[in-house]
Amino acid sequence: MNWCRFFVLFMVATGVLLVESGQAEARSVDNGDMLVGLRVPVGGVAGASFGIGAGLEKMITPKVGITGAAYYAGYSESLAGVGMGSIEYSYTNILLTAGGSYHFYTTDKLDLSAGVSLGYNVASVSVSGGGSASGVSAGGFIWSGMAQGRYFFTPKISGYLGLGYGLGYATIGLDFKL
Repeated sequence: MNWCRFFVLFMVATGVLLVESGQAEARSVDNGDMLVGLRVPVGGVAGASFGIGAGLEKMITPKVGITGAAYYAGYSESLAGVGMGSIEYSYTNILLTAGGSYHFYTTDKLDLSAGVSLGYNVASVSVSGGGSASGVSAGGFIWSGMAQGRYFFTPKISGYLGLGYGLGYATIGLDFKL
């Protein structure tokens, strides 16, 4: 996950340089704005290679927003052993999170931020084909850090990219400013 750390450091350094040079004058997000969006986590964690979710952010100052998100992913795996036949494990993950973000660089088209969140993974495991789910644990509290970027196609619609931990190492989506 070194590329993720590099990207976060790159975004922070770029934002600091641009803000310090006075180029960040017009703002795509500002105090009081509400953004909602559809998300698709990619680069799955564990066995999930695809998920779906929604996120929202309410700006409480020109640079600070409070966030919330909900994600879903389900996946299965089959295991076969000598004399046991085939056993299928099915997993479901629903992540519910709340957090905050700091917007360190914002222009009329670009919004770069970094954030943290805390939440809960509502997870379940089911077994079919003669196996047992004993000893399998799932769910629990989660926390994450994320570097985020939005590119505004119009003043109300933006593309979204987030890098960090969640259902995927990367999350892409489309945001709408209300």
